[in-house]
Amino acid sequence: MRKCPNGHEVSDNVKFCPQCGAEVVDNNKEFCSNCGSVRKENEKFCSHCGTPFGNVPNNPPIIDEEEKKGGFKKYLPYIIGLFALLVIFGYIFSSGSSEVNNTEASKYTEEDIKMSVEDMYKEIFNAADGDGIDYDAKYTSSEYQELNSIAAELSEDMYLSENHWIQGQDCENPSMKVISVKKEADDRAVAKVSIKQFKQYDGESQVTLKLVFEDGKWVVDDFISKFDGEDWSEKSYLADLVKELQSKPKEEKLDWLQGHWVYEQGNYKGHFIIQGNSITQYSSMNPERYEATYRIDGDELRAKLIDGMDLTVKIDFANKRLDYGDGNWMHKTSSSDSDYSSSSSSSSLTTEFHGADNVVGYLANHTFTDGSGLDIRFDSNGGIYIDNDYAGVVSVLTYNSTSALLRYRGGVYGEGKIAVTMDGNGRMRLTDPVDGTVWYQK
Repeated sequence: MRKCPNGHEVSDNVKFCPQCGAEVVDNNKEFCSNCGSVRKENEKFCSHCGTPFGNVPNNPPIIDEEEKKGGFKKYLPYIIGLFALLVIFGYIFSSGSSEVNNTEASKYTEEDIKMSVEDMYKEIFNAADGDGIDYDAKYTSSEYQELNSIAAELSEDMYLSENHWIQGQDCENPSMKVISVKKEADDRAVAKVSIKQFKQYDGESQVTLKLVFEDGKWVVDDFISKFDGEDWSEKSYLADLVKELQSKPKEEKLDWLQGHWVYEQGNYKGHFIIQGNSITQYSSMNPERYEATYRIDGDELRAKLIDGMDLTVKIDFANKRLDYGDGNWMHKTSSSDSDYSSSSSSSSLTTEFHGADNVVGYLANHTFTDGSGLDIRFDSNGGIYIDNDYAGVVSVLTYNSTSALLRYRGGVYGEGKIAVTMDGNGRMRLTDPVDGTVWYQK
């Protein structure tokens, strides 16, 4: 009588056990009753698990499927525990550097922070011109720098002036003092700083510095000054600017359009002069010049030159060229052409602001009028006069290549802001950002 792998006696002529259904394998091999390993010749004990051979079935044992599944379930709690440990270690590692930073920052007293601010300003005020050091990168927070960088990238030519350090200060004779310092947390503090303006004038400027402890030192996270009695946060301004710029569709930069375009055929020459948002048209046959403001509509430049005369110019953006008409492409030329250089339009086509000092330099000794007799004048020292009354000293808050936002204070009008814009002819105009009043350069 034979036995099935599960020990049930079966007849010699059956292939499957009638009690459990296990296949009855007919061979001469002997298997371990515990692990199912094949018994080697003359073995008394299983070489895999040590179970003694004796009255064992001649077929490998069948392992129940539920038992196989139970093997994974048996280790599941250990796997979950290991995963939890990894999460905890990751959190400890990521927060470790922050805790170290806060621990180091907590050692600083308010007096220590005051000395740090004084040393910071001393280095900035005593810096040599053109030393190549970016003090914003050295002494402002990573979050502030990231906002500034994103704003500059989105606007392509926006810069924040370093006047947030100077606040109208006479750079040749710097003077500042820390009025107070208050710690708000281990790694955060607020410092109020007073800065004396130009030495020939009385009065002081005050700025509140939001400080944060980063990489082993105190740096500025925000510059807050007063405007019309209210706090003006430079960091909030940057955040709002980034939000505004990100909401606008990206427009192609069309600097390449600016300049003098010519179409030539034999002795005939047709001219377009594009400066800022204005276009001037004339030709060798008709030297009279027609000027108008243009707009870009799809791949066309459109302008209304004189009554009943519209100008439409096809733009080839891919190859950066203009169509004079019927596929007659124009080319750019310099202002040295004989029929162009005699024009009053021969002033620089690329007059731009290149820095905060450059903005103040352009304004120096210029007078602007609003047409009603109220004039604004700038002296060579950065002073501003409104209706001949001294209104203080101007400092540049923000600027790009063709415009800037100025702040003036220290005079009879208290504190105010004014915007300056430069057109393609190098002429400037001022605008009151509050009521929209415009002053034109005389």
